[in-house]
Order: sequence, then structure tokens, then C-alpha cells
Amino acid sequence: RYYNAFRLTKICRLPSVLNYLGRIERLLTESKIGLDQSLRRVINLNFLMIVVCHWVGCAWYIVADIGTEVLSYDESWRDADEQDESLSISHTDLGGFSGYLRSVYWAIVGMSTVGYGDIVPTNALETTFSTFIILFGGLVLPAVVGGLAAYMGSMNIATKFHKRKVAKIRSYLKKQNIEKSILDRILRYYHYLWARQGGVDEQNIMDELPGPLRQRVATFVNGDAISCVPFFALCDNTTRELIVSTLKPRVFLPNDVITQQGELGKEMFFIERGEVVVSSMDNIPFCTLSRGDYFGESCLIGATVRVATVRALTYCDCFVLSNDDFREVIENYFSPERKNITNAVAETIRSKSRRNSSISRNIIEHPKCQRNTTGEGSDLTEIVAKRSRNAKIQPDSKLKSAWSIILLTVCVYNAWSIPFRLAFMSSSYYIIDWTLDIIFVSDMFLNYMHFSHFQEGELISETEKVKRHYMKGNFKVDVLSTLPFDIIAYIWLKNDARLTAAVAVLRLPKLLRLCRLLQIMGDIFRFLEDLHMNLAPLRLVEFLSGVILIAHWACCGFYALARLKNSHVNCDGLDTGGDVITWGTAFAECRWENTWVQKQIMNGKLPVDGGEPWQLYIRSFNWALPTLAVVVIGDVV
Repeated sequence: RYYNAFRLTKICRLPSVLNYLGRIERLLTESKIGLDQSLRRVINLNFLMIVVCHWVGCAWYIVADIGTEVLSYDESWRDADEQDESLSISHTDLGGFSGYLRSVYWAIVGMSTVGYGDIVPTNALETTFSTFIILFGGLVLPAVVGGLAAYMGSMNIATKFHKRKVAKIRSYLKKQNIEKSILDRILRYYHYLWARQGGVDEQNIMDELPGPLRQRVATFVNGDAISCVPFFALCDNTTRELIVSTLKPRVFLPNDVITQQGELGKEMFFIERGEVVVSSMDNIPFCTLSRGDYFGESCLIGATVRVATVRALTYCDCFVLSNDDFREVIENYFSPERKNITNAVAETIRSKSRRNSSISRNIIEHPKCQRNTTGEGSDLTEIVAKRSRNAKIQPDSKLKSAWSIILLTVCVYNAWSIPFRLAFMSSSYYIIDWTLDIIFVSDMFLNYMHFSHFQEGELISETEKVKRHYMKGNFKVDVLSTLPFDIIAYIWLKNDARLTAAVAVLRLPKLLRLCRLLQIMGDIFRFLEDLHMNLAPLRLVEFLSGVILIAHWACCGFYALARLKNSHVNCDGLDTGGDVITWGTAFAECRWENTWVQKQIMNGKLPVDGGEPWQLYIRSFNWALPTLAVVVIGDVV
């Protein structure tokens, strides 16, 4: 075994790990799986902590061998650990892996606290080593925990800044008594910008670049916007690059009027994303335009009046070319070339004008032909109405927030009750469970029919889109978490002793709903924020509730391990209230032998019969919460 010491030279390659991690991060970035910088630091720091615990655990294990085999000590910590009558430990279990687990266990509790006291040094060498490790942990661990806290606090800082900005805007507009419809549109505009750009101001970035580089970037990003415009084909590549570099991004929300018939046109629009409808002043639709189309080109030949109204049907991302920018670019052309471009623009305008006139005349004479023109309706009102068959409940409505509170209550109930019943075999309150299951069924119906949502910043409220999104998204998980599997167990095992365990196991899919807990909490906090409530205390309550819930799960798992330790032994029928045999009653010694419950009974923390379920739960929770909070008491091990 000691020959492995010659391989310690391999550790000299450890500094290269940082280079390897850097390469992995670059590969992830190139694969568009980029991680937030703070998240990368958290992952690296946790990886380092795991490696250090592994090293310390291995060193602690070999210190025992050095003490007995080299320094001739009579006993090591491993001998004392196996000989402790209050524990059921054998370092040869699991093929010797149990000894490694005990070493790493000591390393973790030794560096994070002063230990439980169940593993202690037994000689001078072990005492020296453990003193150094505890000192190292006491000095380094707070810095590591502080670093983790700082990294966690800086995670998603751009998202947090956006939320604070939106909260300030919402608060300001509410104080100014802005109409709710206008307020909603303003907030949706900011949400859409954030979802599309991620907090990056594209225009500022382009303005900071030098001219030639700005042209190349603009051509790569926006070049497709003018590639399908026929009159720009007369320009050379340099001119097209100059035109592209002058384009300005602009966003329009559904039902926004982009251009109005009769107004003076000064800008041309290129559609990058979304749909618009072109109509007359009498609301007669001429056509619908989408990605790759353009409109408003009449401004390029001078100050002209708009001949049609253009309205956004969906969220639209457009690029805008102003008359002044276009003229500045083509001033470099000789007069004949400039005239050719202008004539091409004019011909395009005349062609569209003739087409629009024909459409208007045909619609007046033959109304049914409108459906063949736009494929949707007989006039603009019908088209907009068709696009506006919306889900009734908006994401930020009071009804949605109230429903989120109800869902939160049901999720917390299941998260608390299901693990408790599974561990402590507590009888179920079937009527309550099935009543709350009806809420899950109702939630599926509402998500399918009535709950609109945001997708990439765009409010999706059209009923058909809402249905498709739900079927592709949370539908399968919701079905699995809603189906009443426990009723099957109740029917088949109604008078069977296994009923409680079967119902608890079959209700585990209900916990899948916890995946949406963060979304539910976000809806609730947004609602409370609209009521001008101070969220800081509520955030603290949220954090403490999360810690307590995780401690509850750990508590149930800790107790379940003790209960399952001797589950193969039939203890039914043994005396639960008789005299103490060794350290407890006959039933207690059968059920809890070689578990932490045995030690609790021997120390007088529990009655000699093991106690009631609530007593066992308190002792188990007394282990879980301090351990989770890294404040080890040591009376439950």
C-alpha cells in the first residue's frame, strides 16, 4: 500500500486543472451552454471543498495506521470507533468503504465545526493532526463560506438589476395614477426588451465600435434585413454596408400603430421578427407582413405622405432607416446612379399603390375576396379580433396571484406531509388529500384554457398558443403529479396493514409540483410588490421556511434509516411496556438496536420503549436542523 506514495509526484500536475477547467468553460461557451461567471465560481469552489475533504479524510485514515504500525501506539481512532458499544460501526463493511466514509465524515464535521464527539483522537499523533485540521477549518472555512455567499449574491445580478428597475418603474407609474392598460403595456415592453436582449444595450455597443468594425458587425447581424429589398440591389457592397450600419433597432407591441395613413413619412421599416397588418384609413386590410418584409420606403424619395396604416399584430422587432441617414449614404453616388436608385424606389411605391387600390376596389365590389387576400377576415377589426381570442387571466392579475397562494399552500402541505407519513408511517387524512388534489386538477384546466404567460418576453394570450405551450411544457409533469394513484392503493389495500406505506409512496409524484415553486413564489412576490409591501421580511421568512423544510426532509430520512435498519426482524407482539432488559424494553431493543435511537434511549433522551412518534420526530429534527445550520450539538449522532 505504501508504494502508492511514489505516485504523489502526480500531484504536481494539479495546477493544470485550472487550465483544463478554463478550456471546458470555453467549450461550453462555444456550444452556447454558457454559465454565469458567479455560478462557475460557485461550482469551482464546491469542487475544491469536496477534494479537500477527500484529502483530509484519506490523511485521517492513514494517520491511524501510522500511529499503530510505525509509532507503535496501542490504539487508534479506528479501533475506538469500532469498539464503541453505543455505535454499530465496522470499518470492513461495504468492502472496506465504510472506513473511508467514516474518515470523510470526520473531515467534514471536523473542518466545519468542532465535531460531534463520536470520533476523537486517541494518541498524540492523531491529536496533533486533528488540532491542525480543526484550526485549518476554523480559519479557512469562514472565508470559503463568505466567498460562496458573495458569489451567490452576485449570481444573476443583471436579472436582479432588471427586476429592481421594473419595480421602480411600476411604483412610479402607480403613484402617477397611470391607467392600468398603459401600465401593463409599459411593463411588457421592458420585459420583452429584457428577454430579447438580456440587459444588453445593442445601440450603445455599436456606437462604441470604430467605424469599419461597426460596419462589419452590423452587416453580419442586420445584413439580412436589406438583402431582399430589390432597389438596394443597385447599390454596391460598400454602400449596403453603410446603410446597414445606420439601421436602428425598434420594438413594437401588439396593436401599436407603427405608421398612420396621412402622416409625413420619415423612416423606412424592416421586419426582423413578428407580424404587421397593412390597412387603409377605412380599416380595409391590404396584406400582412412578417419577417423579411419591409414598408415605409416612400420616405426615401423625399417628404411624402403615408398611403397606408401599419399596425403590429404581434410583438415586432424592426430595424429603422431614416430619410436623413439614407440620403447621407447615397450622396457619395454620382448623379446617374443616385437617380437610378431613386427611380427604383419610386417604381416600388407605385406598384404597391396600384396593388392597394385594386384590393380596395375588389373588396368594395366583392367582399368575399378579402379572405383570399389576407387569409383571415373581412376587415381589420375582424383580423384583430381573431388574433385577440385570448386567455382571460393575465400573468400579473390579482386572480392569478390569489391562485398562486392557494397552490403554494397545497405544495407546502404535500412537501411536509408526504415525507412525514412515509418515514413515520402516520395514517393519512384521505379526505383532506383528495380535496387538495382537486385543486391540482383545477390548475391543469386553468393552465390549459385561461392562464396567459410570457415567452421570451412576449405575452402569449391567444388561446390556441396557450394550449400548445402547456401541452408541450408542464402538461406531462402535471398529469403525473395529479393522477390519484393513492386511491388505487386505498381500494386494493383498504384493510391491509400496508395501506399507510402504500399511500405514502404513491403520493410521492405530488412532490413534482415543487419544481414550479420558484415560479409560484415569483408571482406572489410580484403581487405583494404591487401592494407596496416591504418584501425584505418576507424574503427572510422565505429563506427560513426553506431551511426548515429541508431540515424536515432530512429529519424524516434520518428516522427512516433507523426504522429500516431492523425492518427485517419481526418485533410485533413483543412487550412495549415491560421492564428494561439491557437498555430498553423488549420491543425497543428489537426495533432500535444499533441505531441512533438506541443511543438516545441509553442517554435518557427518549423513553425506554422508544417513545411516541412525536418524540422521535423531535429528536430526529434536533439532529437535522443544527446539522443543516452547521451548529452541531452532538447529542444526536
